[in-house]
Amino acid sequence: MKTTNLFFVTVLFAVTYCLLPAVFVTLSAVEGFSQGTGINATGAAPNSSALLDVDAAGMNPKKGVLVPRMNTTERDAIASPALGLLIYNTDCNVFQSWDGTIWEDLINDNYSHFANDTSFYYTGSIRSWTVPANTCWIKIKVWGGGGGCNNSHNHSLNGNGGGGGYVEAFVKVFPGDVLSIYVGMGGQGGVITAWGYGTSGMGGAGSGGHAGSGSSGGGGSAVLLNANVILVAGGGGGGGGASGGYYPVIGGGAGGAGGGIGGAGNGDNADGTGGIGGGNVLNIDGGNGGGAAFPGDGGSGGGGGGYWGGTGGTSGMAPNGVIGNCGSGGGGGVSYCANSNISCNLIPGQKVITAGAAVINPGNSTDPDLCAGCGFGGNYLTVPQAGGNGFIKIYY
Repeated sequence: MKTTNLFFVTVLFAVTYCLLPAVFVTLSAVEGFSQGTGINATGAAPNSSALLDVDAAGMNPKKGVLVPRMNTTERDAIASPALGLLIYNTDCNVFQSWDGTIWEDLINDNYSHFANDTSFYYTGSIRSWTVPANTCWIKIKVWGGGGGCNNSHNHSLNGNGGGGGYVEAFVKVFPGDVLSIYVGMGGQGGVITAWGYGTSGMGGAGSGGHAGSGSSGGGGSAVLLNANVILVAGGGGGGGGASGGYYPVIGGGAGGAGGGIGGAGNGDNADGTGGIGGGNVLNIDGGNGGGAAFPGDGGSGGGGGGYWGGTGGTSGMAPNGVIGNCGSGGGGGVSYCANSNISCNLIPGQKVITAGAAVINPGNSTDPDLCAGCGFGGNYLTVPQAGGNGFIKIYY
């Protein structure tokens, strides 16, 4: 083994631009490819496992190794890059290596040193956000809208809405990319839909003076990258309406939880059949809840919107001695995370079967970034009978 002194290294690099071919011949002849080369200020031998060992020990001030720096356009102009070729991308401020197929950023999947963030609340329209300069990775958190609950007629027994789903991921982007932002609306009480990526199904109308109408599911929230869907958080299913019987009254079914594989709604006391999340791959809207078939029937909840919409609930047969059927809850919408993202995390919302003043949480409800009231399923105390709107936050 042989250690190259600093004087020789200085001379060698000085003639590199004029005599580059000759330099390679000289190194090959003097050092040999089977021997390591050390560059240091102490004269220490190079590590036996290294072809090149650069050591800053004993140097004052210290110095580093500078790899080729270039922007993305210049990088892409490299013809037939060798496997493992290393560059520093000045557009993204990150080291990149060629893996034989693509340029990979040399960062940890849990990279979280983002200097900026921006939040998106429900507005009822599509928003857009352009990736700024020097940004090649972003982190996105998405909550779907919570399902609604109707507070009219036997309101304390109308079914709760389901909590909205949650999804997050690190997303590879380039400066100038455009994100389309859909923030889902919270589900509403009664015969109305909730806007979002995948509009929710509307609740079915009740029949009779004391029969509760079903509620709409929550709208799905989504992020599209250059018009391609990359993240969707499903909306919670809408709660079913209580029956209109005077004795005893049967409570409406709870809306299904948004997210995951799609929650199913249900009817209390096994009355009614709940909607199933994600019943149709082509249907990003939630299905409508069934209307009352007979006097005294409660309306069923609408399905939540999402990548696939949840189906609407249906009515069942009333038990003996009960006037009217309760409406079942709508199914929750389905969440989605594209395979191109890394560290995908999908958390379904909550479903609370027992009607009342319970808190119905969205997925990842303890996250400090979640805005107050966002994504929660509606109960009979919420005003105006609504589930919480969705929410989206981007770190960059």
